[in-house]
Amino acid sequence: MRDNLFILINDSDPTAVDSIVANKARHKTPHHGSLEDLQKTASNKRVILIIDSFNVLLSTTTIPTRNKQRLTKAVPFALEEFLISDPEDQVFALAPHYSNTEQSVAVIERSYLNQQLALLKKYNINAEMVVPDIFLLPTDLQTAELNSWIVATDSHKFIIRSGKFSGFSIDKNNLQTLFASRHFSQGKNTESNQKQEPNKEQKHNQTPQQIIFIQTATNTDSTDHNKQALTQWGVISRQHDIKLVAKNFSGDLLSLYARSFSEKDCINLTQNVAKNQQRHNNQIKQWKFAGVAAALLLLMFAVFSGIEYQAMSSESSRLKAESRKIFKQVFPNARRFVKMRLRMRSALSQIGGNPKQSSMLFMEILGLSGNTIRQIKSFQLSTVNFRNGKLNIHFMVDQANKIDLLEKGLTSSGLVVSRGASNKTSQGYTGVLSISGARGKP
Repeated sequence: MRDNLFILINDSDPTAVDSIVANKARHKTPHHGSLEDLQKTASNKRVILIIDSFNVLLSTTTIPTRNKQRLTKAVPFALEEFLISDPEDQVFALAPHYSNTEQSVAVIERSYLNQQLALLKKYNINAEMVVPDIFLLPTDLQTAELNSWIVATDSHKFIIRSGKFSGFSIDKNNLQTLFASRHFSQGKNTESNQKQEPNKEQKHNQTPQQIIFIQTATNTDSTDHNKQALTQWGVISRQHDIKLVAKNFSGDLLSLYARSFSEKDCINLTQNVAKNQQRHNNQIKQWKFAGVAAALLLLMFAVFSGIEYQAMSSESSRLKAESRKIFKQVFPNARRFVKMRLRMRSALSQIGGNPKQSSMLFMEILGLSGNTIRQIKSFQLSTVNFRNGKLNIHFMVDQANKIDLLEKGLTSSGLVVSRGASNKTSQGYTGVLSISGARGKP
């Protein structure tokens, strides 16, 4: 198994980076230098770029589907109202575990992510994963019984993991302001609040019941930072009745990240990029089997051609049978099915009558009445004929009032309608309508 190379780029000075090589069993001493120094180190290692969580939006949304492809398409629309810029300018990454109830999402600006990746590629370093620093804090310290926050600190901010896929970073000077806000004052750990069993997102965003502060120590400066930070959290814990637990870690913050990393407990911001790269690699591998693939394609083409021919043959037989059925209805005494198109055209011409007569032509009446008939659901035509300038239709509907609706619709279209007897049967209601030319015509 390859080692992991964790890289943390300094936003204020991109030429300066911190890095560490680690695997599940051990981690080496952290290194501070430049990206150029890491070119050889990155060879044959899985590169994991750590992103400052100040640049990442973590959210949760509810989308009723388990299909990953549909989720990927739907998430930008679900979170659009929370974004400052256009969704097309953002990259949306899904948590590895999703369900029908909620989906955890990480959002980052596309330009910023591309800028970070471009810095690595400049030195032929390709990041397989890009992970917010929040997800590199340990989760094994949290318990199901208590709503716990895992907290670590660097020189200017607190990194807080409030759940498996939730958390945030906050400037140290804003900690008191955060807990004094209405958002947290309403979420105090009263007995009534604990009985309500809030959902995961509500639970992670309310005031915690326990704060686990991890003290990293490598030098005097970091020790001082930890003492000051622990003092700040001590004040918060007393003001808000929160249990405060301090845990010591022998290494620095980057070593803690490397030690706590778990692929299943983090969101990879380049998951779609990685999939595209994997797809590209698979395509290259497929060229090695080009001969076999070509043979298989030819075989599949022959099979599908046969299936298509069979389907077309079946459809042709069905249409032929349908044509004969209609022909038989028009010419009940016919014994042979010859010259069907010519004979049907002749019959239609005879039905149309003399166009010089004052009555409306058959096709015109049929066109006007057809628009109304299509609007009546459950309408079933039994027989139709055209005599003496009138179109006579025998039909069936499921409700008696639909005969009235049909008659009104035809009349409103400007047609003259004469209604025959209607009867109720076991299958519905039968009716007869005689339709002639438009009102006002001579």
